[in-house]
Amino acid sequence: MNLSHLPTGLVVREYTPDDKEACLDIYRSNEDLLPPDLIEAYADWLDIGTSYMLVIEQGGEVLACGGLEIDGSKNSNQINCGLVRRSHHRKGLGTLLNLTRLALVPQDHDPAFVGMETSVSNEPFFNKFGFERLNKPVSRYAGASYFLDMGMWLPASQKQELLTLLKSLPVDFRVDFEESMAGAAEGEEEKE
Repeated sequence: MNLSHLPTGLVVREYTPDDKEACLDIYRSNEDLLPPDLIEAYADWLDIGTSYMLVIEQGGEVLACGGLEIDGSKNSNQINCGLVRRSHHRKGLGTLLNLTRLALVPQDHDPAFVGMETSVSNEPFFNKFGFERLNKPVSRYAGASYFLDMGMWLPASQKQELLTLLKSLPVDFRVDFEESMAGAAEGEEEKE
């Protein structure tokens, strides 16, 4: 994946409650692309929290945000609510956000399943990462475009490649990739 056009000075870190208004502003900047009248549900989702909620910032301004739900009781991980500020579309931030969330998927299972819901218009973007359509598009939200579920199987070897790529970027990552690799290391020990 080509990330040569990323803006400089980016920081990827975990979301804090102080980021809520910035994330809501990012949602508002994309309202014409999102289901109408769901900003309140999005605000509630931000309050509830998620396994990993990340933000990408530059100079203290939050430019992108997105979550990763992890269900440790089964092989199920869900990428959700990924948004990039409208003025920063097509600069690689969505790719960076998606790759970072994939790199945080625990490897308790090899391969690990990663699912998501997205609009039909975003399907080609997620196909680039290996996501495939899991169902026919349906109109899930009043007045919104059609949505579908997508999924992929993430092998531990591909996760290692993601980590190598991310660590090569001029980005300040303030997330714990090592913790998410613990499951993979335990799996390797069990094989020996």
